[in-house]
Amino acid sequence: PDDESEDEDLSMLRRFATEKEFFAAISETNSLYFLAERRLVFPESSLKRAADATSVPEGTVVFMRQRGESAQHLADSTGGPVYDAAICLSRYLACELAETLVGKSVVELGAGPGLVSVVASRLVGDQGYVLCTDGIQTTCDLISENLVTDQGGKLSNAKAAMFWWGTEPEEVTSRTWDYVVASDVAYDEEIFDDLLKALRTVMAPSTVGLLCNGTRSPEIERQLRKRLEAEYDL
Repeated sequence: PDDESEDEDLSMLRRFATEKEFFAAISETNSLYFLAERRLVFPESSLKRAADATSVPEGTVVFMRQRGESAQHLADSTGGPVYDAAICLSRYLACELAETLVGKSVVELGAGPGLVSVVASRLVGDQGYVLCTDGIQTTCDLISENLVTDQGGKLSNAKAAMFWWGTEPEEVTSRTWDYVVASDVAYDEEIFDDLLKALRTVMAPSTVGLLCNGTRSPEIERQLRKRLEAEYDL
């Protein structure tokens, strides 16, 4: 059984057979964050519905531009790479909510390069709409580069927009959203207050919120759940 008082770093190490295996996994994952472009393959058949979908035997390919160079990472803060939580949330949408999302409106918070929104735009179809937001302008520019069809044209049902949590831009508040999605945005307790402000701005009683977070600290996860339970049904 897990000991809640156990050192968090030691708890993480216990998930791997050896310390060498742990650091090898970290190194391999981190190297992906510095690629200029990533080619992500999704096995879920729901993504093949898009007329422009690029398919391979393993599934549907999604191409994502990242801020690969160090200087670009500084410009984009933490928003340059596609993080694992975004891939997990994207696969959840494609696997579990593909039919439900058709024709729906979706807003993504703290989107980074915008993978979740790219996948959501394929699932909501022409009658749906996706607003992909971030608080950094250079990251929003990156999102716009990724919100394109495989043929290079702009997606007609998705748009990038600046949203600094705590503000209420018209593009964010002008409609009632069916879904609010976010991945790896709750990595530090210091941003919980701002995250909750953002959720209050976009969540209506009928809105479904989906938050996928990479677990960095069991205590942070406990505190996050406590704050969310105080305002929402989980």
